[in-house]
Amino acid sequence: MMFLVLGLGGTLAGADIAGDVVIGAGETVEFEAGGTRYTGTLTIEAGATLRFPPGAFLEMWRDTQFVVNGTEEAPVVFECTNPTKRWSGILIEARSTGVVRHARFTGVVNGFSLRTDSSLVIRDSSFSMGEPGVVEAFTGFGTAGISGTGASIDVDRCEFGPFVGGRGVNASSGDGGVGRPAYGILMQDYNDVRVTNSVFRDITGGRGGRGARGPGGMNGEDWGDSGEDGGVGGHGGDGGTADGE
Repeated sequence: MMFLVLGLGGTLAGADIAGDVVIGAGETVEFEAGGTRYTGTLTIEAGATLRFPPGAFLEMWRDTQFVVNGTEEAPVVFECTNPTKRWSGILIEARSTGVVRHARFTGVVNGFSLRTDSSLVIRDSSFSMGEPGVVEAFTGFGTAGISGTGASIDVDRCEFGPFVGGRGVNASSGDGGVGRPAYGILMQDYNDVRVTNSVFRDITGGRGGRGARGPGGMNGEDWGDSGEDGGVGGHGGDGGTADGE
């Protein structure tokens, strides 16, 4: 079996990486823009730090394993290279499994996205997009700590938030776009969901988009609809003015 062991300060390009990979204890790995797909087992040891550019994501391909062996004293950290931006998250494809202990996911839009018949067991970990008012999801997109369709999760002693949904799209006519939702956990058509001893805080829907210009020099009466439930509804978008501001 082929193994790849990364050295301290290694950089991974957005590409397919074959074979089993180990990121050693205390190592720092920086990913390049785009997506990086693993087609074997990825194991991350205690104290490692994985850093992602804005919008970048990590994908575990079908029938693979994702293992994080953090400890209370040395958690594994996943973070964005720009503290005012956000990276996209980790995608667990069909029939793949994740086992995560003592991890910190910061500056992330969707911590884990799980596909059909995949599973995730996670303990003593936290998910945060960033402080409200500083970081929000991409315009027109929602956000979640964990989301999945047709998958299974087992979550214990974890913390979710803050998360803020993306703002609605500004309108050239009519209403501003709907503010997007935010969730701690969102599972649809799931196989099994267990969540125990976990905390959810500061999870807020996005602001509505700005309405179109109002007629006759008056403030526009079109307002963005509030965000969908799943935290708190987003605020309506501001009405347009005759100047289109």
